[in-house]
Amino acid sequence: MKKLKTIFLIWIFSTFVFAGNAQNSLETFADTLADKGLYHHALKEYLRCVFHEEKLLSKDIYIKISDMFLKIEQHQKALEYLDLHYYKYFDQNPEKNNVLFKKTQILFHQQKPEEALSNILQVVPANIHDSDRKYFYQGILNVLLKKETESFEALSKLSYIHQNQHKELKSKIKYSIKKASKNPNVALAQSALIPGLGQTLQGNINDGLKSFILVGALGVLFIDINLSYSFTDALLSVGPWLTRYYIGGMVNASKQTEKRNERVLNASILELITFLKTCQN
Repeated sequence: MKKLKTIFLIWIFSTFVFAGNAQNSLETFADTLADKGLYHHALKEYLRCVFHEEKLLSKDIYIKISDMFLKIEQHQKALEYLDLHYYKYFDQNPEKNNVLFKKTQILFHQQKPEEALSNILQVVPANIHDSDRKYFYQGILNVLLKKETESFEALSKLSYIHQNQHKELKSKIKYSIKKASKNPNVALAQSALIPGLGQTLQGNINDGLKSFILVGALGVLFIDINLSYSFTDALLSVGPWLTRYYIGGMVNASKQTEKRNERVLNASILELITFLKTCQN
């Protein structure tokens, strides 16, 4: 009887061990696919793992799934699986911080600074490394939002920024925001005054010249038809085209200013990051 009991216990133990190994082998197979860059196939296997016994899965299975969605550029799905991990380990601060940092990175690259900032502010640093990461993202995101004071307050808290560097840091933040703060309405008004002027002053000379020539030609044609026939004829035949390209030029000038601000701000942020890196040395 004792021997029979021993055999039974060994059988029970072996059953659970092999079951665990079988489940783990599926996740390991998915890991191999991910390492080979076969992200769609890896994702399929990871998702298959989730529908099996969860107790046998690795702790970071949702993180792995999120990473695969990120690789195939399905950012919303990546964020959803990060949230699943977050709430599964809600009582574990390191896990929550890890998710919040990852979500901040995704939203940052999606150019959603408000949402990214909302996540980074929830981080509760456990060490100086976490603190530096939090204040770095907080500072850079506030630059993107053109909040000079908030940006300086965050970046000045970085462990490698010293008191004697505060003045230069503040100057670089101010310069970055000011340089990228041209008013789109000014460019719109410039192109309203002289067709193509707003685009030209934003650096898009070709578009400015095209707008000036096209609107100018349509204007001359409008006057010619008005003099040769009637104002009504000019209004009905040329008026719609003249209005379209005249207003279109104004709108283009405004949009080009916004894009120019975005480009300049991104370039300025890279310069600011370079400065912060030099402070680490």
